[in-house]
Amino acid sequence: MLRKLRNLLIIPFVMGALITPALVPVVAHATPSNMESNIKADECGGSNTNLNTSGSATPCKADSGGLNTLLTHIINIFSVLVGAIAVIMIVIGGFRYVISSGNDQAVSGAKNTIIFALVGLVIVALAQFIVHFVIGNLP
Repeated sequence: MLRKLRNLLIIPFVMGALITPALVPVVAHATPSNMESNIKADECGGSNTNLNTSGSATPCKADSGGLNTLLTHIINIFSVLVGAIAVIMIVIGGFRYVISSGNDQAVSGAKNTIIFALVGLVIVALAQFIVHFVIGNLP
């Protein structure tokens, strides 16, 4: 009976948690094209200028993409997915802890779920930091 009740509560909750972000509206900010070109010109200005033979400074070219940008986007998407799964597992572990009703095996299983999810979340955060540090220091 308790297993059926648990399945009836967990499955809709997890499905709702996975679907809810898709229902949140995305706000798009439009910028006029002349503002966009000014912003791109300002990105490379300052200390990042190249001196040509006449001695005048020309702004550097903005990075139009490349392997570093692609890797950064892939790692960001992967980190968001793993982080969302870890948060969902923390919630599920907390729910399992609440409904364990004093059973020692259920309590230890719930605690392990929460601990492993937290460890996974910390590993993802540290991996994100390390990868961005390495990519930022590549030539």
